[in-house]
Amino acid sequence: MQKVEGSSPFIRSSEKPCIARGFFVSGAWLKDGVQHDDPPRRGRTAGVRTARDDGVVPRISEFYGIAIYVYFSDHAPPHSHAQYGGIEAVIAISDGAVIRGSIPDRALRLVREWLELRREEVEANWLRAATPAPLTAIDPLP
Repeated sequence: MQKVEGSSPFIRSSEKPCIARGFFVSGAWLKDGVQHDDPPRRGRTAGVRTARDDGVVPRISEFYGIAIYVYFSDHAPPHSHAQYGGIEAVIAISDGAVIRGSIPDRALRLVREWLELRREEVEANWLRAATPAPLTAIDPLP
């Protein structure tokens, strides 16, 4: 690796952006002004979410316009992603607390009700996703 002096933070037309927020320049990868001979590694180490490396994001349930997802190899604590109306919240499986994001109160109440009924199944899917192994569909709210 060698420091590239005077490197610009802007992408030139001859540069191709890479997944690790570096750039491919003249046969070498450039990231933060340092030249690397090897391309950045794909996946979690490069800060990019992986879904079994095939782009699949499993929807484990859907009800009342709310889609519930569990991503493969996702970070702790165990959680699911609830999407409603184009917005997303990350919901803890253990207690239904919102970790990040937000969805309308009514949708959040429905997700928490669903979690109360299906917590064991969601936890089992979380463990499968960490492997990663195929996930199972979970019944929606009645």
